[in-house]
Amino acid sequence: MSIDHLPQFADPVRLAQASARVSGYVQLMDLVRLHDLLVGEVGEVFASVHFSYDEQRYLCVTGQLQAQLPVCCQRCMQQMWWPVAHDFCLSPVATEAEAESLPNHYEPWLVTSRQVSLWAMVEDELLLCFPVAAMHPVKDRLVCGAWDIEEFRNGSTEDA
Repeated sequence: MSIDHLPQFADPVRLAQASARVSGYVQLMDLVRLHDLLVGEVGEVFASVHFSYDEQRYLCVTGQLQAQLPVCCQRCMQQMWWPVAHDFCLSPVATEAEAESLPNHYEPWLVTSRQVSLWAMVEDELLLCFPVAAMHPVKDRLVCGAWDIEEFRNGSTEDA
């Protein structure tokens, strides 16, 4: 099922029984825990999520996230767009004991009810792949406006 907007809630058991795929967009402004990490809330995340059971009958939730996140470059303190292309492989669990018994290739996804928030799952995955210190790539140094320490030491910068 492909739609413009990713549904906010879903029943992973029902979707896994149908081996369903759900995809769509989530607006950054709807991901409240990301607000303090972003420069503005304009933008969206595309998520493609597949629900199924593996050969051992574990419910698995696999998918991809794609986005351009507006973040602050920690070199020049200007806005930049951080590209995200993130794959995930989760299995819903209700307890810590269930999480510990999962095969190693699954990350536990702690759920408290049959209806889960896909938006919260997207937000969790974005937080996990968020850069510690976002910076323009070195090749974009002129765009960034940053200069390296060797230029500073040699006195060859106009800003020194």
